Amino acid sequence: MPRNINLKELEQEAWKSVFQDGLWDIYLGLLLLAMAISALLSDIGVPKAWHNAIYVTLLVLPAWVQWAGKKFITVPRMGLVKFGPQRKAKLKTAVAIIYISLFLLVIVGILVATESIPPGRAIGIPIPTVVWTVMCIVGFSLAAYFLDFSRLYAYGLLYAIPFFVRIMLEQNPGLRGISLIAYFVSAGIILLMGTIVFVRFLRNNPVVSEEASYGNH
Repeated sequence: MPRNINLKELEQEAWKSVFQDGLWDIYLGLLLLAMAISALLSDIGVPKAWHNAIYVTLLVLPAWVQWAGKKFITVPRMGLVKFGPQRKAKLKTAVAIIYISLFLLVIVGILVATESIPPGRAIGIPIPTVVWTVMCIVGFSLAAYFLDFSRLYAYGLLYAIPFFVRIMLEQNPGLRGISLIAYFVSAGIILLMGTIVFVRFLRNNPVVSEEASYGNH
């Protein structure tokens, strides 16, 4: 019985280690930063073709950074972790929720940009704002629950706030700069948190060379 408990504890620690490198935080921060830059390009009147090309490039960058970070930084320090069937199912569910939520958020953003969502209001708030806010909070909260990754609760709010501010100020062009500030501040907070976690991970998990590993044999 004690052995089973120890194994569960080890698996729990290994599960937590998936997020202790800060790369998921950095990924989400860069993704929100891409949205911020897209909003900026829209406001300064960059031609649509250039705008779209830059935006797509910026959307690809976060995924590349996360992949490279896991491969060249995390794995050499932590190794490859294999989880049991329950953990694997939980991870697949959470990752699916994250990607579906992000995909739907991008679709909502496109519909808003093309004015395809009715301009009506719900509880006094523009419908696009309600849809975006609910999707951010619910999607990130579900992912946080399934992944045991509590920072995602805060990130859901940080994703919701800039869009909320932007839509609420759309009737006041002179104040749209405030929404840009909200975008960049929210992205900056997520990136800062990710960087702090990442630096702590590097400090606490140095790469062990082969010479160090076998030097005493």
